[in-house]
Formats: sequence, structure tokens, C-alpha cells
Amino acid sequence: MSCAGCGRTLAADTGSGVPCPDCGAIEQVVHIVVTDTVGFHDEVRVQVRQGDRTTGRPLVEVRSGGSWSRRLLRWMHLERRVDRVENRYTERVIDPTTGEVVHEADHALSDHRGHGSARGKV
Repeated sequence: MSCAGCGRTLAADTGSGVPCPDCGAIEQVVHIVVTDTVGFHDEVRVQVRQGDRTTGRPLVEVRSGGSWSRRLLRWMHLERRVDRVENRYTERVIDPTTGEVVHEADHALSDHRGHGSARGKV
């Protein structure tokens, strides 16, 4: 808080209507500072297709980058590969703060059922 007349810094507990000790003005200016932070998370997605790219599923899909964890309520690093040629699904979720592997999956893609849009509705 400061004096509107001379700009002197006043104590926060200075009451309204109390004159400034330097210039006698009773008007006060209250300074409010609001801060925030902005973070960025990048992600790369790659698809390998054969022939017409508008039809059918990609042969290989790779995704790597930031992913929001709804369970942990923070950003994680996700590495996922869906390989339809080799019938393989691999996924690794890493906590970027600790480097700990939070989740890891490596199995046949044909065994990867009940996830995403294939999950049963509650």
C-alpha cells in the first residue's frame, strides 16, 4: 500500500482515512500482484501406413511425450507403440520428476482387449 499523494510506502495495517506522515494525504493506493505459471508439454505421434492413407488402420503407431495422468493428477511421460505387423503392444509411463516407471506393458496386440473404446460401459 502506498500514499496516493507522494508514493511513500505505508504499512499494510494503516487504516483508511489516516493521513500520510510525509504529505498528509489520506488517499491510499493498494497494490495487488497476481502471478501464475504456464508450462508446455510436447508430444510426437507417428503413423506408418501402406497404400491409401485415408482407409484402414495404420500398420504402426508411435506416441511419445507428455500425458496427463487422471489417477495421479500430474503430467507423466508416455511412450507407446502399437505394431500391427508384429502383433505387439508396448507402453511405458514414466514419472518425469523421479524417473520411476509407473506403468509398463509389453504383450501381443491381440491380447490387448478391454481398453479405450473397447472398455465396457459402466
